[in-house]
Amino acid sequence: MATDAGIDVRRVTRPVSPSTVASEAGTYVPDLGGALSYWYWSTASSIAHGEPANMRELADMTFIGVDVRDEPVAQLDPSAVAIWNHIKVAHDIIAVAHALWNHRAAAQSAN
Repeated sequence: MATDAGIDVRRVTRPVSPSTVASEAGTYVPDLGGALSYWYWSTASSIAHGEPANMRELADMTFIGVDVRDEPVAQLDPSAVAIWNHIKVAHDIIAVAHALWNHRAAAQSAN
C-alpha cells in the first residue's frame, strides 16, 4: 500500500511513540491542538502509571492548615470538572479518528 501511494516503506514502518500519537492526534481536533492534547495524555498517563506528581491535576485541593512543622496541609478530592475535561478530550479525539478512518476507508473502497 505504501509503495502504491508513493511513500517510502521505512517511513510508515518506523516506531512511533505514544506521546507523538497523542500530540499529533490533537492537531485533528478543532480548538485542541498538539500541545494541549499532549498535556491531557501526559496527565492521564501519569495517573494510570501511579505517578503521584500529577494526581493534583485531576483533583480539587482544599487547604486544611499547617502541620506541626508549619508546613501546609491540603486535602485532594477528585475534580468532576477536570475528569470531565479529560473524558471529553479523549472522546473528541476518538470521534475525529473514527471519522478519519471512515473517510479513508470510503476512499479506498472507491478505488
